[in-house]
Amino acid sequence: MQATVLSLQKENAILQKKAEKFSEAAGEAVTLKEKLTLVKQQLKECTAEFDQVSTKYKEEQTKRKKLLNELEDLKGKVRVYCRIRPFSTKEKADPAKFI
Repeated sequence: MQATVLSLQKENAILQKKAEKFSEAAGEAVTLKEKLTLVKQQLKECTAEFDQVSTKYKEEQTKRKKLLNELEDLKGKVRVYCRIRPFSTKEKADPAKFI
């Protein structure tokens, strides 16, 4: 009977140690869950901020392009709309064929 009691006491001690480890693990799990929630919130904030910055960047890029075109027009940059080449000798010889 004493042997059974001793074996049960040892088993009880082992189970208590395992229970302590499980409660520590549960505490760590709660801490990690809180950290995960915090990281998710920070990710949402960063994503929203990135979207705002991206939108502003696109707007500024459009403005910059528009202002650059205006500056080039004010400087008097000549834009080529069509080119005219000289007549070839065949075209000069019989202009009616090439019109």
